[in-house]
Amino acid sequence: MENKNEENLFSPKGFFMKLEWYELFATMKPKQFQNVIMNSYNYLLGNELLGMNQFESTIFEYAIKPVLVHNNKVYQEKCAHNARISKKGVEAKAAKKLKDETDTTQNNPLGKTTNPELPKDKSITKEKDINKSKDEIKLEGKSESIVEDAVQIEASTIDEDFIILDSFKELVKIDSSQLEDNEDFQYVNNCRILAQDAGWFGFFKLVLKSSIKELPELMKIHKSSLDEYSILEIRKHRIFYLKKLLNN
Repeated sequence: MENKNEENLFSPKGFFMKLEWYELFATMKPKQFQNVIMNSYNYLLGNELLGMNQFESTIFEYAIKPVLVHNNKVYQEKCAHNARISKKGVEAKAAKKLKDETDTTQNNPLGKTTNPELPKDKSITKEKDINKSKDEIKLEGKSESIVEDAVQIEASTIDEDFIILDSFKELVKIDSSQLEDNEDFQYVNNCRILAQDAGWFGFFKLVLKSSIKELPELMKIHKSSLDEYSILEIRKHRIFYLKKLLNN
């Protein structure tokens, strides 16, 4: 397949495979896995995407694509930052050369030679120029720090749903027979049933990565013995029970 997008020359040279994706890939057939991975490359290269069924498309859109978009954005920002720094350095050198040539012409219009060994002819570095260079270095370091902070914030947002999913995995390990509150018992038991019936990817879609309007259609794909009301209760009260039962 021919790459038609010239902008990919300025795209990242690869993409990051997250360990959290193992749970998602483990539920896929080899052909489904191949389609998702190939489309990850096609997306970065600007090629036309291969046809995907709803299951493959869901994994690509909600798990893979946000990371590809994020990585590309960070790469573009870094390239733009480096270009600004490089341009600034070239312009500074050109300006300094022009100033030196101008000063030489003005101070020595007859072209008289000087003796650098004589005190009056020695080059004097101005303290102000030294301080200016230090300020430029500090500014460059500060700009890189701002970019890195922005990357960390966005990355933490992407990982938040997977962190919640890991909490649910810990929740279903609780021995529900030891729970005194019947509502606690019912919540843990319903989470366990949904995870067993739909798998963790289905659980992820039904509880964390879908709107209420999408729920009936997703329940047809990720089948479970739980009814829609029970799944809505898991979604609605997840923060309360995760904090209460896991002591977070």
